[in-house]
Amino acid sequence: MSSQPPNWDDVEQAIKELRNDLRAKAATLDDLTVQVKKGRDGAETVEPEQSPIDCMDQIAKLLNQRMDRIDQGLTEIHTKMLATRVFTPTNIPDTRLTFPYSEFNNVARVQNSHLDHHRDVLASFHNAVTNEPIADFPCIVEDLYAMDLAAINSLLHELGESPTTNLPDGQEKLLATRTDGIRYLKGPAGSSFLHKQKEEQHFNRASLSNSNNILIALLSAITTHSFNATMKQKTLPERPKVDNGPNIVTTTTTMAALIPNFDIVDTFVDDVQITANDYAQTAQAHATAAATHATAAQTHANHIAAVVPELKKYRNVAAPDLQAVMDRIDRMADAVMRRFDAIDDRFDTLDTKMQATNFNNMARTQNSFLTNETDALVPLHNWENNSTIVDLPATLGDIKSLRNLVLGEILEALGAPVPTGVDLRKEGLRVALGLKPPMSRSYT
Repeated sequence: MSSQPPNWDDVEQAIKELRNDLRAKAATLDDLTVQVKKGRDGAETVEPEQSPIDCMDQIAKLLNQRMDRIDQGLTEIHTKMLATRVFTPTNIPDTRLTFPYSEFNNVARVQNSHLDHHRDVLASFHNAVTNEPIADFPCIVEDLYAMDLAAINSLLHELGESPTTNLPDGQEKLLATRTDGIRYLKGPAGSSFLHKQKEEQHFNRASLSNSNNILIALLSAITTHSFNATMKQKTLPERPKVDNGPNIVTTTTTMAALIPNFDIVDTFVDDVQITANDYAQTAQAHATAAATHATAAQTHANHIAAVVPELKKYRNVAAPDLQAVMDRIDRMADAVMRRFDAIDDRFDTLDTKMQATNFNNMARTQNSFLTNETDALVPLHNWENNSTIVDLPATLGDIKSLRNLVLGEILEALGAPVPTGVDLRKEGLRVALGLKPPMSRSYT
């Protein structure tokens, strides 16, 4: 062990280097909004207002809330598509033919296309927005021509059409609306509904894709750079300042002024301890020098004692565990991506059903012109998955030879009701295919 006293110039230089190293390392840390609290004894403590993990949890919460709203909207759309309305054929007592909401007005239009006389009973419609039955709907074709302009415009509004200023034009437009896409259609009115649906669907998918890209960009910014380097470029959201009394001050400062490098401090303390031990062993041999050095050591001890209260200020500042932060990011990314995948699947399912609905409406339109038993039927698709339907009759005459079980399977694939009895099932199939019912053309 050396008997020479330490070179205090070297000690001073080492302390300066340690101080500069501490400041350089602290300067790389991100800004943090903190509360500096003074206790009754005058001691100060520092508490961070929001940790990085809390900030990420808030982001995840907002994303989940947004996706919950998208999920709710999809559920409402599916509910409307699956909801049913009832046709009651006037010529078949106690019979109720139900159809999905999305099909109801289309089936009604096809049936009304078969009407030839002013006394024929009209198939009624439902409001295009609320799906409720339209009040004061004309019962027969003749009632349509007895309506005044105000009544016609009111009915056009409920059917989702624009009003008119001319009574004959209004009557023609209302007739076209009621048989939209069928025999009496004139102008672009027939495609307006499907065109609007297509635009709305495109908007929803674009919004979902945009949200997805925003999330990917956000997670990429956090995970592809070091945590400190990323967070340094961001300012954490400020909370409203609250009056917590005269002893609490809310301020924004840099971590360079707050968080020391405890490894450097520990090294410094260890070096001082070694120096003190070395000095104690040589104190007897150097009494005079010991007294001088004791004074210098006391001075340095006083400096260290002054630093300790400053260090105590930061006892409540939890250094973020980088691995814990990265693990939280990975879990959040996985959870949010699963939500996006589920929502995307629901959009695909909805898109498939809308394609099937559109295809079947066009097929019903063509089938509404068929009159002979040998006329070939335009096939319809499965309402759920837009696939072809097995055992679908090829001609009008083939319907007569279908058995009870096959009729039930076809009706289920079309989303139509499955009544009991072969005759009722055949009647329901003719309606679902857009054919003219054999016993009557009048529906309420």
